[in-house]
Amino acid sequence: MSAAGKFREVITIITPASVTTTDALGTIAVSTATSVTRWAAVEMLPAKEELVDGKVIYHQPYQFTLRYDAAITPMQRLEWKGKKISITSVRFNKNYTEIYLNGIERNS
Repeated sequence: MSAAGKFREVITIITPASVTTTDALGTIAVSTATSVTRWAAVEMLPAKEELVDGKVIYHQPYQFTLRYDAAITPMQRLEWKGKKISITSVRFNKNYTEIYLNGIERNS
């Protein structure tokens, strides 16, 4: 069982909006982005900077640990303390009690 006390940060998991194709009657169905809030442990990993076309690009990687949720995929993104973070990998422990999300915040 996971230790509840280690999940001290609130994160928002956002599923991007998608637009479906036009149906036979010419109607376009548009879905809006959905989000869920979860408690997580957040760890900032060593950052990296690089020079691209004369501009400094900053990459801040993170690891988020939270209770297992099979619905979380790399197609989603995270928000934490106003930061927008792209999910780069989704892993879980062998007992399926915790999920580990790695992500990157970019300033580009």
